[in-house]
Amino acid sequence: MRSDSQTAQDFPRDGGCDGEIRCSSWLPMNHSALAVSLVGLLVFHGIAVGFIVGDSAVGNVANGAETTAGEFTETFSDSDTAASVAASSVFETSEQIIATPPSPDAEFEVVSVSSDVPAGGIGNVSVTIENTGEDATNAVVSLQSLSGDFSFGQSPNTSRFVGEWNVGEVRTIEVQARMSRTADTTEYPVRATITYEDSGGNSSRSSPLTFGVAPDGEQRFSLSGVDGDLQAGESGTISGTITNEGPQSATDAVLTFGSNGNHDVIPRQSQYVLGSLDSDESESFELPVAVNSTAEPGQRQVPLVVEYYDQNMNPVQSQELTAQIDIDDERDDFEVVSSSTELQVGSTGIVSVTLENADADASEATVNLRSLSSGITFGHTANATQFVGEWDEGEERTITLNATASNQTNARSYPFQATVSYDDADGDQTRAGPFIVGVTPQPKQSFIVTNTSSTLRVGDEGTVTTVVTNQGPQNVSNAVVSLVTHSQNSNPQETEVAIGSLSVGESTTVSVPVETTDSAEPGQRQFSFVVEYDDESGNAGQSETLDTQVAVAPQRDEFIVERVNATIDVGSTGTVTLNVTNNRDTVVRNINAKTFVDDPLSTSTSDAYIARLQPGESAQIAFDVSVNADASDGQYPLSIDFEYETASDDSKLSQTYEIPVTATTEGDDGILPVLGVTVGLGALFALLGAGWVRMKQ
Repeated sequence: MRSDSQTAQDFPRDGGCDGEIRCSSWLPMNHSALAVSLVGLLVFHGIAVGFIVGDSAVGNVANGAETTAGEFTETFSDSDTAASVAASSVFETSEQIIATPPSPDAEFEVVSVSSDVPAGGIGNVSVTIENTGEDATNAVVSLQSLSGDFSFGQSPNTSRFVGEWNVGEVRTIEVQARMSRTADTTEYPVRATITYEDSGGNSSRSSPLTFGVAPDGEQRFSLSGVDGDLQAGESGTISGTITNEGPQSATDAVLTFGSNGNHDVIPRQSQYVLGSLDSDESESFELPVAVNSTAEPGQRQVPLVVEYYDQNMNPVQSQELTAQIDIDDERDDFEVVSSSTELQVGSTGIVSVTLENADADASEATVNLRSLSSGITFGHTANATQFVGEWDEGEERTITLNATASNQTNARSYPFQATVSYDDADGDQTRAGPFIVGVTPQPKQSFIVTNTSSTLRVGDEGTVTTVVTNQGPQNVSNAVVSLVTHSQNSNPQETEVAIGSLSVGESTTVSVPVETTDSAEPGQRQFSFVVEYDDESGNAGQSETLDTQVAVAPQRDEFIVERVNATIDVGSTGTVTLNVTNNRDTVVRNINAKTFVDDPLSTSTSDAYIARLQPGESAQIAFDVSVNADASDGQYPLSIDFEYETASDDSKLSQTYEIPVTATTEGDDGILPVLGVTVGLGALFALLGAGWVRMKQ
């Protein structure tokens, strides 16, 4: 491919390109498909090419241009772009392909370029271009970045629709661009190409105009005037000044502690509001901190970060700024030896602090512990005091207090301040401290439910079974699992299951009986479990809601009724024997069967009784049935239903079953064999074509 500065004369004429820049040796003979693919590939990458058939140009395609022949259309999706490129078909091409030259009358000049794009950020680029050639309509300016460190959003290309552009007019194109963090202060090349229609309606394009865009430099902040002379075991502040070194302004800036903080210096406030800072504007700050009592004297480096919104309201975080402070050693009559806690997030637990009398004759001693964070309290206050009494030199005492951590706390260090008040050898009241102690609550007690299954069915009782696992961090005792449903059609027969003690990582299986009403729909239902427990300190706790999906199967008949003997001679009385099977998943008791018949059938025994049926168990019942003498051969319905008690002692009435009774003339060869046939209301309709449905009043 020729460079932008090459002309037709630069190409050899023999075996190469003639004066019209027509190249006959670029592709071999009869490779038109390859030529079309090559053109498509070049167009996809925004490279202007042309192709001809014989001596006539088919068209030229550029990023944002319209072809003069052919109808190929591509629409640019940029917000201000209304440009398209056209070609509807590519003909069978010969071996010739040409590079379409710029129009001789298309002359444009870059007047000026400005940019506020910082390294590692997003900003705007404005380029002003003058039309020095001919009047243009439907003009489109296409920009292409020639560097991987500079892009227009996620693409190296963008374009803007200009429209009419008369000679002598100056137009400014503004686009949003992005610089990578690896960008330096050198200019990055951008190529501009203008496509338009001339006064004759012909498509034209300019020669590429290349200009440079220099990044503003990465947004920087500086830290100065740091003052933070602190003592071990005390509270204090780190103060200083933050300056916005530019190049952009920072909106709603706040100063926070970096993620790699020093464990000896504990922040008492999560952030300090700096406000909006213009370039070269400064703001002072004071961050309250506490120093651990076990901190060794010396210098510490505390990382600070400025969080802010840039001029496009994108949230941005600065690089870490290091504040260097000094911690002084001051020996007191008492020293903090250690601290520990059984406290969990969202619960109540014990906070223990062990102190040593290093060099005091103390009596009537008391220790006051004060929380410096609202997330952990002693009941409803921040202070708690415990009496110690006589405290000999060299003796250690452990102060144990009940504290509560709110649900908003995290498993990180929270500062406490310990103070010892006592009477010295002269009887004077003296105070030691305050000492700063860090306390880290354990994560919130966690449980999960897995492997949930059910035997629930519409209109029946079943069980929901799940596996409950204690994920820690503590062992629990006296645990009870409660089931909560979110449907009025699901009625737990028991709502609580005691599981006792459950160690960290231990699991147990829980089953809860649930009745599903007849009005329920089959499908998935959400059930929720809650675990109530005592932690290792004996404090009561409750888990988060543990949601799970439970399947409810469609409704089915309570009983399967089969004919054992149901054939009677006309004008006589016979016995109808039925086999009844419990089709439920649970036991049924006190089953009372009752029959109903219409003429020509009659019955002298309409009731039967079954004491108990386990799931799948069967029993036979019999009824004396007569057929009138004037009856015709055929089948007549006997209706039967069942009143029974469920396993939970609820009384139920089954649906009505229709049993066909066969009436035959004595000696008739057409007597049907006695068959055990499972029937229901729908089956009878299929047999008779039109059935009798007798509703029990």
